[in-house]
Amino acid sequence: MTQRQNTLALLTLLLEQDGITGFVPEYRFSPTRRWRFDLACPLAKPPVAIEFEGGVFQHGWHSSIERYITDARKYTEAALLGWR
Repeated sequence: MTQRQNTLALLTLLLEQDGITGFVPEYRFSPTRRWRFDLACPLAKPPVAIEFEGGVFQHGWHSSIERYITDARKYTEAALLGWR
C-alpha cells in the first residue's frame, strides 16, 4: 500500500471506531467532471467529503497557484452540489 492508501485506511478505521461509517475512498462526486474526493460519505445528510492537502514544502499538488485554483473550483462545485 502507498502512504496515501495507508492514511485513508487509517482515517476510515478511526472514523468507524467512533461509529462514523459509510465513507468511500476516491469518490467521484461531479456528474460533469472527473473530480474525486479523497474520502466521502455520500449517503450522509448533507453528504460529507474529506480532502488531504499536500504540503507546499513537499512539492505536492498544492505547490503551484494553478493547482490551488483548480482545487478551489472543485470545492466550489462540491458546495453548490450540497457537499460539506
